[in-house]
Amino acid sequence: MDAFIPELWSPIINIETEKAMVGQFIVNRDYQGEIANYGDTVRITRPGAVNVTDYDGSPIQSQKPTASQLSLLINKRKVFQILIDDFLKVQSSVDLIATYSAEAAKSMAGAVDADILNRTADVPDSHKIKPVEVKKDNISDIIADAGRVLDLTDTPITDRYIVISPDEQNAVLKAVGFTANVSPGLMTNIAMFGGAAIGNVLGFQVYMSNRLPMISEGSGQNAKHVRHILFGHKSAITLADQLTQVEQFRSQEHPADVIRGVYLYGTKTVRPEHLGVIGSIVKAS
Repeated sequence: MDAFIPELWSPIINIETEKAMVGQFIVNRDYQGEIANYGDTVRITRPGAVNVTDYDGSPIQSQKPTASQLSLLINKRKVFQILIDDFLKVQSSVDLIATYSAEAAKSMAGAVDADILNRTADVPDSHKIKPVEVKKDNISDIIADAGRVLDLTDTPITDRYIVISPDEQNAVLKAVGFTANVSPGLMTNIAMFGGAAIGNVLGFQVYMSNRLPMISEGSGQNAKHVRHILFGHKSAITLADQLTQVEQFRSQEHPADVIRGVYLYGTKTVRPEHLGVIGSIVKAS
């Protein structure tokens, strides 16, 4: 397969993964560093608070700031291995390498998104908003409540986000477009990027994903499904990732070429006080 050069395709697959990943917008990569192997550890230094005191002209006492150490374990390893048949290469009018590489990148992005959005388990109980059925009539109140949760922990105003499913997105768009009682400023800067609808709602940058976690609560007639909507600040979750290996070799069993890639990553919640979750009750269809 003369067209395949691993050194050239590795960054292309990385770019395609980024394009498909919603999670890239809601995490920080402050500790990316060098990732070479599965099981590597990235050391995270979390600075302590700096004291501010009144000044009366007397000598100033220096503070020696403290810092805590956290470890980010690279404990996720994803692999793709594509078999491209010689016959298909001859018959196909499309670039099979590009097509399948893009599909592999999309699948890897989905796996990372699912892991990031499952960080709802790290959310403090006081930051969990009671489950409710989200509708166009109450969506603005729910997002305002989320803002209050973050305000109470002095979460920075910039870089706040909320990740919703298509159901909640539908409620937001209907509230903006068809409800006269909603302020015209509720949602602005609507755009499309990487498959996620992006807009600014009451200070939150909004992203859409189909990979929000769902849990079941109750039993019998009281049973209900609750989707966990993640909101917070980019400083709360960190991600370190790397496509460490892309290679091409000839199949021993088939008249075909094989393309294989290995993707390593790890996520960690470093500031849970800047995270929150909304319970969205899902009606049975």
